[in-house]
Amino acid sequence: MLPKLEKLSGENLLKELDIRWRNHQVFVRWMQKFFQYLDRHYVDTCSITNLTDQGFKQFKIHVVEKLHLQITDALLEQIESERHETLVDVDMLKSIIGMYQFLSQP
Repeated sequence: MLPKLEKLSGENLLKELDIRWRNHQVFVRWMQKFFQYLDRHYVDTCSITNLTDQGFKQFKIHVVEKLHLQITDALLEQIESERHETLVDVDMLKSIIGMYQFLSQP
């Protein structure tokens, strides 16, 4: 995933990141449901991070932190375009900003 995202920039990077983020959310929820028993019993007794939190943490570490500057530049570029009355995908911008907010929570 990361090599493909590293080759992109601007709006293309944001679109692809949005798709990957949505897919990752579905995958994490699926894994949480699949390993629900493990999460409830083993994780609690061993005092380790549950699968849901760990899944989102890995996305943050391996994708968002490595592309932080490119993502931020692309977001600011899209916001600036929108201010100059250029048509931009507002839903995609909301999704990426929401991703930042979600992943910045402790």
